[in-house]
Amino acid sequence: QELSEWLRRLSLTCRERCVWLEGNHELRLFKQLENIQEAAVLRPVDDVLGPPQLSVERLMRLDKLKIDYKKPYGKPYWLFGDIKVHHGHVVRPKGGQTVSSILSGARHSQIVGHIHRREIACNTRTVPDERGNDKYVTISAMSPGTLCSLEPGLVPTGKGRPDQDWQHGLGVVIKDSEGANHMQLIHINDGKCVYNGKMYVGKDDSLIEGDF
Repeated sequence: QELSEWLRRLSLTCRERCVWLEGNHELRLFKQLENIQEAAVLRPVDDVLGPPQLSVERLMRLDKLKIDYKKPYGKPYWLFGDIKVHHGHVVRPKGGQTVSSILSGARHSQIVGHIHRREIACNTRTVPDERGNDKYVTISAMSPGTLCSLEPGLVPTGKGRPDQDWQHGLGVVIKDSEGANHMQLIHINDGKCVYNGKMYVGKDDSLIEGDF
């Protein structure tokens, strides 16, 4: 219910339809239901071709929120047509290592969320264009962090990893008039973030005026 209200506010704020990419946490629900095959595929009589009754899409009523749910897990969404947004599966133990690993073989900029950490990195390399000619491009990789609770033990982590090396954050991508993409990582610390010179405090939805 809390997530639904958060998504409702988000969908009202966005001018475009929101996109939700299925991740391993959502997939966990389906895997549990697979043990009861009827439950995994059960649908209401007035929408037998729609999502199963106990699916994320149906439970969250994403159709009413105008949110597109993309699955299966791992399926990418192409932002602006040239940034690969996907849940991700690569995990490295230290901060910065995951996005660096993603960059090692990437031909497109990427945004991932699997590690729940704030990381951003880029490099410039030569890649062939549509005509096969070499060109210099800057490829970026970003993990914006997470918006889930950081309270220890509340959100499940991997086995043998009781401590969460997670951080709150948001990612912003702006495409300029010449078609170049600009990735920004917004740090959220203790419920506060700074964006465009203004500080936002999450606990009471207030905007603190002033330059920072």
